[in-house]
Amino acid sequence: MHVRARPYWLPKGGNPSEDYEDAYWPEGQVDREVGRFRCAVADGAAETSFSRLWAQMLVCAWGRGHLGRRHFHTKIPELQRQWLAEVTARPLPWYAEEKLRSGAFAALVGLHIADGRQANGNAWHALAVGDACLFQFREGELITSCPLTQADQFGIRPWLLSSNGGQDDEVVDYYHMPSGRWRTGDTFYLMTDALACWYLTAPADGTDLDIVTARDDPRAAATFSAWICSLRDSGGLRNDDITLLRVDVG
Repeated sequence: MHVRARPYWLPKGGNPSEDYEDAYWPEGQVDREVGRFRCAVADGAAETSFSRLWAQMLVCAWGRGHLGRRHFHTKIPELQRQWLAEVTARPLPWYAEEKLRSGAFAALVGLHIADGRQANGNAWHALAVGDACLFQFREGELITSCPLTQADQFGIRPWLLSSNGGQDDEVVDYYHMPSGRWRTGDTFYLMTDALACWYLTAPADGTDLDIVTARDDPRAAATFSAWICSLRDSGGLRNDDITLLRVDVG
C-alpha cells in the first residue's frame, strides 16, 4: 500500500503561529510503501488552558498506536496524568492556576488504514470525538463523512476529550468508531471544525480543496494559506485555527 500524506495548517487570522492550538500526526509529509498507516488531527479548545499540549498528546498517542478503540478508556487517564505533570512542572501565576483547574479540551479524529494484503483486506477504521471530521472521496465523490454530515450540526456544543480525570465518563456515549473499505486512488481528508463546516456548507466548491492540496511543490503551503485567507475575507470561513491532513492511498 502506497500512502501519500501531507498536513496543512494555519492559525487564526491575525494571530502568530505560536497561538495555533490544533495538532496533527504525522508531523511531516509521508510518501512511501507501508503495511499500516495511522494519522490524526485534534482541535484544542481555545478558551481552555494548555489545550495545544493536550491536542498534541492525543494525536501522538493515536499515531504511535498507544490510543486505540479497544484501550481508549485505559489510555486516556494515563494521558491526563502526563498532561498535568507537564503543565505543573514549573510554577504558574495564580490566574493560570485558576484556569488550570478546568483543564484542557480537544476534539480528535484518528484514522487507521490497513494494507489490502492484510487479513482484513483494504480496511480502515477511525475514532472521532467532537467535531473534527473525516471525509473519504472516491473518483471525486464523497462516500464517507463522519462524525458530522451536515453543516448545521456544528452549531451544537460537541463533547470533547478533557485533560481532567473524571470528566470523560460520559464521552463513551458520544464518540464514534466508523469503519469501511478503501480502493486504490481513494483520498481521505481529516479536518478541524471550521474547514469541515465550510465544506459541508458549500460542497459544490469542494473541487477547490482537491486542487489546492494536490499541488506537489514547495509553494503548496503558501497556496493553501492564500486560499484560506480568501475564504475568510469573503466571510465563507469562520476565523479559527485550520488543520487539514490529506491522505491518498494507492
